[in-house]
Amino acid sequence: MISCNVLLSTGARWRCPNADLFKHVRVNTGCFFVGVLFSVVLHPALAQQATGQFEHLSVRDGLSHNSVNYILQDRAGFIWLGTNDGLNLYDGHTFTVFRPDPANPARSFRSNRVAGLCQDRTNRLW
Repeated sequence: MISCNVLLSTGARWRCPNADLFKHVRVNTGCFFVGVLFSVVLHPALAQQATGQFEHLSVRDGLSHNSVNYILQDRAGFIWLGTNDGLNLYDGHTFTVFRPDPANPARSFRSNRVAGLCQDRTNRLW
């Protein structure tokens, strides 16, 4: 039987009321060790499996500039890239490039250089 006694700060001993429940529990240290060994050995091998592919995208693919300053994936899954030559929207196939519009400066960027992006709770990009 496993003892479940607790020494209190007052010096008194307190016996757990359900200590008898533990008398049927036996720990097999051999099985425990083998389980830990397999989890340590197999976990890194399983964790290294690739789940996707990485693509290198450049100006040849339609990106406005090869220097990307910021990347954001919006809630719809689109990738927004802030570059030194505009804001790029990537849908997984093609790029759409947004640059300052001198004809409409009130509703346009001030500069081609986009250094940061943020999506607010209403899904607007800043």
